[in-house]
Amino acid sequence: ILQNLPVFRFDKQNFAGDAQLISSVYFDNDLLELYHGRLDKKPGAIALRVRWYGSGDPEDQVFVERKTHKESWKGEVSVKERFSLANDQVIPFLDGKLNVKDAAKALRQRGKSESDIEKFIKLFSEVQQQVDSKQLGCFIRTSYMRTAFQIPYDAAVRISLDTNLQMLRENPIDGPSCAEVGRWYRDPSLPVANNEITHFPHGVLEIKLSLREGQVVPQWVEDLLDSGYLTEVHKFSKFIHGTATLFPDRVQAVPYWVDDESIRQSMILSAAHPSHTEAIPEPSAPQRGNQSVDELTHPLLEKEPSLSLMGSAASAAAKRRLRAPKGGPSENIIARLFPFHGLKKHERKSAVMRMEPKVFFANE
Repeated sequence: ILQNLPVFRFDKQNFAGDAQLISSVYFDNDLLELYHGRLDKKPGAIALRVRWYGSGDPEDQVFVERKTHKESWKGEVSVKERFSLANDQVIPFLDGKLNVKDAAKALRQRGKSESDIEKFIKLFSEVQQQVDSKQLGCFIRTSYMRTAFQIPYDAAVRISLDTNLQMLRENPIDGPSCAEVGRWYRDPSLPVANNEITHFPHGVLEIKLSLREGQVVPQWVEDLLDSGYLTEVHKFSKFIHGTATLFPDRVQAVPYWVDDESIRQSMILSAAHPSHTEAIPEPSAPQRGNQSVDELTHPLLEKEPSLSLMGSAASAAAKRRLRAPKGGPSENIIARLFPFHGLKKHERKSAVMRMEPKVFFANE
């Protein structure tokens, strides 16, 4: 990548390295309504999160973000929208006590345009209503180091690389929930049990193309995708993976990628075994107590995969095999994982994937 794109500097004034820590608190309810909606790719399904940048707890500004799934076969494009709030405004916002007019007034005082304020008011009101009607609360957190690659002022090819990915339960298993103590994220002073966190053993590489009509995909991008360094995981979601792994007793269906052998060990290490606080094992740890990982299991592996997500992955794979001609307006075309624990270059692990007969024949 570096032979073709420079590292994008997030803060040009205070350079603190090539990567930036990104943390996101995702919201859901006790029925995991948002999880199952995103997993099944239901039209209009949303994901809701509060995101902040930098190390430690959120200090000042955070971003409320909503992603809405749209049906691509109808020519629709999924939407991501967001607005900013001060950290101390998040709880009043979630409780419905922060008035949208007061928030809009503050934007006017900062010189925002009326069109921007109208968009803010619409999104603010819709998200606040969804939080109330669906009874949403803090659920899981994702955190990772992101390195971005992009030529300045040229969005034709943008790449992001997320490493050291972890998912964490915001509400402790044994202890008060966020809502009970008036917080929107977990109290950092509380210990974290093994079954409240999972360490994902791969990096997540995402390539975004924005090509003009007639412009072709650069050859080096094609070479990267075909290099053998990467394994494609269609529609991979940090939110879905973290929720499924950390709440195996609540999910009704699971993402198809949980069958992959390369992530099984990390899931087993965060399975619902007796809690052991403070000493959190890395995914490469070979044992838990006196049991080897091979002797342990995870309840998630016994559940059925989402047929909708599996069919979507198979359909996308077929389209890519037949893609031609290249070029034209493009979107986020691929999301792939690459291993950084124990695999040599050009070696790729494979796993037998369960597939329902009706899904197989529907794809045919």
